[in-house]
Parts: sequence; structure tokens; C-alpha cells
Amino acid sequence: MISDVENKELAYGPKNSSKQDIKLNKLKDISISFDNLKYAVITGVDEPNINLKVFTDLNEDIKKVANIKISESKTLDISISHKKAKKTPDSHLYLRLCLPYKFLGDLELEGKVEDLTLYHCMHSHTEFGGDVNKIMLFDLKGAAEIDSNSHMEIIYDGSLTQLDINQINSSSNLILAKGSDTYIYASGKECDIVLIGCVNNPNSQHRIELNGKKSHLIARNE
Repeated sequence: MISDVENKELAYGPKNSSKQDIKLNKLKDISISFDNLKYAVITGVDEPNINLKVFTDLNEDIKKVANIKISESKTLDISISHKKAKKTPDSHLYLRLCLPYKFLGDLELEGKVEDLTLYHCMHSHTEFGGDVNKIMLFDLKGAAEIDSNSHMEIIYDGSLTQLDINQINSSSNLILAKGSDTYIYASGKECDIVLIGCVNNPNSQHRIELNGKKSHLIARNE
């Protein structure tokens, strides 16, 4: 699987990127905040260290375009933002984060991103809060929570034990992989779900819950 981020990464040279290896050590959780990303991809890898790469499509040194702050304690905190002088309509920032399979803590993401992809990850819980247009979730463990009032498209293979979608006054589309064994239900106030060609199994171990208020979810098979 080659993501849009990785395709973009191949198109731009090392001058436009910042790459850092971070030792996993005894980190329990990871928190990443960003102000405006074009694409972000997070993938699990059979490597000992966390690999973080941020790059731009501007023909400039990444240090002139983006502020990247990293602090470590028991939690790894990463902040990514545009430098104001370089935030133009044509400038985009891209993120690629490789997480070792042995990282089993919580991953928290917050901010604005157009496309977000997570795949092959082993950690126990992912939470995203902010604005997003498209989310792709493949081959994941544990649970995930999406807190967003954006009108989203979620492409999902049904691998998580629990996927929570929390929205207020929003309508989103959920595209499930063919043959997914899931149970989709609404628990939020005045929330409703429309199933198109989906087999809804109340006994499934892979559950999708719509929370919030006055939200609408259309679920269909790929």
C-alpha cells in the first residue's frame, strides 16, 4: 500500500524535508498537534525507533517553512505548524510517522488535516480531534475515536474492536471494505444511520458507534 503522502515524498528531495529518529524507550503515549497539513500517514513498522518525517512541496528548506517542536518525558509531544511568512495558498506540509510495532500506548492527534491515513499499527488506542476531509483506517488493533464536526469520508476495513465517531450537526460517509464483519449503531441524541448494502451483525467483535447530536452517517460497502 503506497499512500498519497509517500507518493508526494518520492517527488520531493531531502532538502524539503525534516527526518528524525526518536528512541521509543519507555514512552507510554504520543501526542501530535498540527495547524494545517495536506496529508498525514501513520504506519506501523518492524523497527526499534519512531521515525518522524515532515516535508513541504515548496522548493525551500523545511526549516524555513515549518516549526517542528518535540519534547519527551513519559509522553512524546510533537507540534507541527507553518511559519507564518511561508504559509501561502500554494504551500503544503506533509507528515509521515512510522511507529514501531512494540509501541502499545495511546496516540492522540489534534488539528487540521485534509487526508489522514493509519495502517498496520499495533498500539492500543487512537484519538483524532479536529478538522479532516478523509480518513483511511486499515489493519489496526485496539480502538479509535474520531471527534470531528467535519463532513468526512471514512474508508475502513473493520479491523478495530471499537470505532467511535463523535459529531454534532454533521453528515459523513463510511465506506466499509467488502466482507467486513461489523456492527454499526447510533447512541447519540437524534443521530441516525443509513446502511446501504451492509450486513449489520449485532454479535460482531468489531463495533462502530455514532455519538454526538443530530448527526447522520451513511454506511456502505466498498
